Amino acid sequence: MQQLADAYAEQESTTMALIWTELGEIYIGLAAAEDQAAAALRDACKALEGPEADLAAIDGKISAAQEKCSELRQEIARLEADDDREDAPDKAAAAKMQLAEWEARVTRLRSKRDFAEPSFRPRYDQRDDARTRLRIVGAAKHRVMLAQLNPFGDELAQATDAYISLRMPQLLPLLLRHDTGSPEWPRAVEEFTELAKRSGLRTDDLPSEGEAMAQAMTALMPDAAQAMADLAPNAADVMAQTVAEVTNKNLTPDYVDDYRTPAVPRIARDYMRVETLRDLGVR
Repeated sequence: MQQLADAYAEQESTTMALIWTELGEIYIGLAAAEDQAAAALRDACKALEGPEADLAAIDGKISAAQEKCSELRQEIARLEADDDREDAPDKAAAAKMQLAEWEARVTRLRSKRDFAEPSFRPRYDQRDDARTRLRIVGAAKHRVMLAQLNPFGDELAQATDAYISLRMPQLLPLLLRHDTGSPEWPRAVEEFTELAKRSGLRTDDLPSEGEAMAQAMTALMPDAAQAMADLAPNAADVMAQTVAEVTNKNLTPDYVDDYRTPAVPRIARDYMRVETLRDLGVR
């Protein structure tokens, strides 16, 4: 039995090592894919450096023009509110002309930006796709690492060729223990079902759980009854044996209680005496 246990443990450790090796190959491939995704992301970000600089320059010009428009509006409001200066209306009119020119400049810059941004959209899409691929590959690497930590219980590890070909045929002890809490229990049931399908065995050929329990309980009943019969004699045998012992050894009982002896007198004790009404002077 010890040799069998050692062989089973060696087979289990070998299978675990093969599962780790298979998952390690997947991890190496994902690491290479992650490097490629990171390089693609760097290229996409580098390709956007020029367009983003152009858009930033346009945004800066728009901000400066909007600030100039705000200053002109404040100056116009101040000139229109100043009634003491005679040249205030002329300066206000000139400021309004400048404001119109600067507002037109803002409109042109915004149109230029709106025209340029769609032409850069494919590059932005490439960058977003590269980022998404990098996140996916990173999550896949993390998933493989978790599977390596639990080679017999993780679903990804159970999908490896090493587990399917080497571990699943060895799940009989788990079925015999009825270890439903084991992470391999569903795979053990799948293995049993596959064996039943290939062998033609169906559950109708097996006794029910109640029948199996009844057979196990009644299997030893005849032997137990015979053993009890041999060990525990009946009442008649006990009386016969007692009579024979008394007769053969000429033994007589030491004491026979025939209720003809006088009763033992009761002793009155002070602490057991209870006062009556006569003692209290009532009667």
